[in-house]
Order: sequence, then C-alpha cells, then structure tokens
Amino acid sequence: MCDKPIAAQFWAFDDLESHWDLLQLRSRIEENGEQVVYQDGAAAAFVAPRELIRGYARSDTLADNTLMFCGTLAAKGGARRGAF
Repeated sequence: MCDKPIAAQFWAFDDLESHWDLLQLRSRIEENGEQVVYQDGAAAAFVAPRELIRGYARSDTLADNTLMFCGTLAAKGGARRGAF
C-alpha cells in the first residue's frame, strides 16, 4: 500500500458533485532537479462518488468529517519515488 498524501485544505463534495466528471487530477514529482507530471487524468476515471458512498455506507451520505479514498490514477512512466 502506498502512502496517501493529505492536503491541508479540502473542498466540500457538495460544491464539486455537479461537475465531478469535469475535474482534472494531476500530481508532480521532482526528478533530476525538475518537476515532472507523475499522474494526470479525469475524476471521471473513478467509480462515481455516490456509488462508492452507497456501497460503503448503504446510504446516500457519509457521516460529517468522513474521508473516503477512491483509488489512484496510473503513474506515468511507472511507480517510482520523487526527490525528498
């Protein structure tokens, strides 16, 4: 299992749900002193959030302050470490 970075700030799902499929996700790592794109893709590549919530909670909602991981995008060039 890979470490999961957690942001200092989160968006409320209610603010994103209507345009979830339009979101683009991108991460970068440092390699050889340069920032390179490590992952890049659409949120639409994942199972729809409400479907995940229903499968887990057997409800349309999660309890307040609940965080759910939904998977990851493939690493461009394969999984590897960036510089620390």
